[in-house]
Amino acid sequence: MQRFQPDYTSDEINKTLTLNTNIGLMSFPIIVRIPQRVLSACYKIVPRPLWELRTYCLCLCSLLFLIILIFFTAGYDARRIFDDVNQEKSRSFLTCRYFSYFSSI
Repeated sequence: MQRFQPDYTSDEINKTLTLNTNIGLMSFPIIVRIPQRVLSACYKIVPRPLWELRTYCLCLCSLLFLIILIFFTAGYDARRIFDDVNQEKSRSFLTCRYFSYFSSI
């Protein structure tokens, strides 16, 4: 026997009731429409699953870790680029001084 599980995400539920009688199986379609205001009240009463809060916290912590990792990686890469540019400028400055020294001799 299957037990009915409420689904508060839809306002219309269609199920079939099957009865085993002495004249055979009889099927009855059952259609239930619930007003939206009642549906939202029912949804608030139902307890949330235990794993939902853990999953939310895990996702939030993972997201924060990834954002921090992205910022550290960006800072590291920016520092590397800055050092490369400074090194290139100092190298070109020394080259210019070297050639200007020999041209004046």
